[in-house]
Amino acid sequence: MVRTSYDTGPYVVEAISEHEDYGVKNISLVCSLPDAKRRKDGKMSGEPDGWLNEIVAVDGQLLKLFKASTDEIIVLTDFHPKQNVQVSLF
Repeated sequence: MVRTSYDTGPYVVEAISEHEDYGVKNISLVCSLPDAKRRKDGKMSGEPDGWLNEIVAVDGQLLKLFKASTDEIIVLTDFHPKQNVQVSLF
């Protein structure tokens, strides 16, 4: 579960994809709202509610790729899912 420094979220991270833009590896997060309709296997049943793109890890923070942006993605550590979730960023 993540939120942003610009007051959006919380979001459940449904998928993570790795990209390379401008010679820099970065990730995109496919997100859904916590109350999104789910299938029996726990995955979302419809389209994602949003994407968080061009994210890089810098000194323990998840930031936007471009230096001029102060946007940060914050991992919520107090989230307790009903089922086990494992997410690998890189």
